[in-house]
Amino acid sequence: MTDPYEALGVGRDATPEEIKRAYRRKAKATHPDKGGAEGAFPVVQRAYAILASPSRKSRYDRTGQDPGDVDDPKLRALGELAQVFLSVVESYDPDRFDLVAGVRDQLHQTALKIESEIRRIRQKIRRYQRARRNLRTTKADYLGNMLDAQIAKFEEAIILGGEEMEKVQLMISLTEDYQWEFPEHEPASGI
Repeated sequence: MTDPYEALGVGRDATPEEIKRAYRRKAKATHPDKGGAEGAFPVVQRAYAILASPSRKSRYDRTGQDPGDVDDPKLRALGELAQVFLSVVESYDPDRFDLVAGVRDQLHQTALKIESEIRRIRQKIRRYQRARRNLRTTKADYLGNMLDAQIAKFEEAIILGGEEMEKVQLMISLTEDYQWEFPEHEPASGI
């Protein structure tokens, strides 16, 4: 990541007004519509997003990292787990349904779908590989190249599916520290 201070051309002691002025100046110079170099404008936008937010700026100054980055797989998994949990909270009565078990069930169902999709893609790869093995030509091998490209695409999908499976397994493991307790019902009063 490019240092945001460097990207905007300001010092660490720059005021919010100086940061805003520097951003406007750099944005004009780097914007694609104004002839800026490809990829330069997003760097300036990100730098301003970090330095214009007191909390992000403070975190960047302390750690050198942008809290907006979610490169940590555990943090990404935790964020997605939170979304699953909130959807379960919206869908079920917390006094009558074990929400943690509901989350785990959804995650296990997701894992089963991913496994099934990976199996389906592997079957396709085997079919395409057999077709490739049996295809012959004495000219330019357009069809063979097409099959090779499709096989590579399927193999990439398996890699992505494996990464998704790892994330789901991590999400499941993050639920292991939780259990659901139902409220104790107070006896009805005779009044």
